Amino acid sequence: MSTPTSPNPTTTTTTPTITPTTTPTTTTLNIDDIEDEIKCYIDKMNKDVGFFWWKRYIYSAFWQNISTPINLSIVILTAFTTGQSATSNLISANTSTILGVVTLFLSIFNSFFKPYEQLSTNQKHLHDWAGLGEELDEIFYDKVYTIDEKLFRLKKIEKLFKKVSNLKRTDENNFFIDLLYLIIRKTCIGGNIRWNHITDKKEVICNNNKAQRLTMSSSVKMDKNMDKNMDKNMDKNNNMHMSSLLSINNVNNQTHITIIEDEV
Repeated sequence: MSTPTSPNPTTTTTTPTITPTTTPTTTTLNIDDIEDEIKCYIDKMNKDVGFFWWKRYIYSAFWQNISTPINLSIVILTAFTTGQSATSNLISANTSTILGVVTLFLSIFNSFFKPYEQLSTNQKHLHDWAGLGEELDEIFYDKVYTIDEKLFRLKKIEKLFKKVSNLKRTDENNFFIDLLYLIIRKTCIGGNIRWNHITDKKEVICNNNKAQRLTMSSSVKMDKNMDKNMDKNMDKNNNMHMSSLLSINNVNNQTHITIIEDEV
């Protein structure tokens, strides 16, 4: 009798599912990156504070040179017209009429443009910008060494940058004085509109350090070249001395040989 053969069992393989593991990324603080960010903030605020400080200085000088003469003229002309109305013999009637008209126009101009109020407002803005410039100086000249001190300095600069931005948004413009400021900036001030020349000083220091390094390296190279030349000259002298000794020995040997031959 034949025994029934069982079919081959099928083997099923299950592949395990691999779940990707996310490794936490750690960001390392670099001192050079912090220093670069601080320098960018300082350079930007240095230009902004200087630009708007000079602008408010020109505004204040303009309104001061208008406010004082107008107020003084109104006081003097009012005194003349008041004296004329009281005595009627101080000046002539025609002159009194002209002075009255001039006083009226000056009073209208003074009431409409309000130069004294403009002067007070611009002087207040001038003091505000000067205060921000002093804060910028304190931050820049405060020496820091550790990374925690640099981060604290960066936070102070960011707060100061927000103050500068807020004061820039509240800045008022007068197109005529802006044109005057542009002319003065191009002719008199030039490129010196920064609050101070922090960046220029740093560039000069860097250039001086580079120049010193270049001069030191060039002097070292010159010393090395001089040493090489001295060694070469010493070698040449030694070779010449050796060759002269050899030539003398050759001559002595030849004479000795000739003497021996003669004796023979």
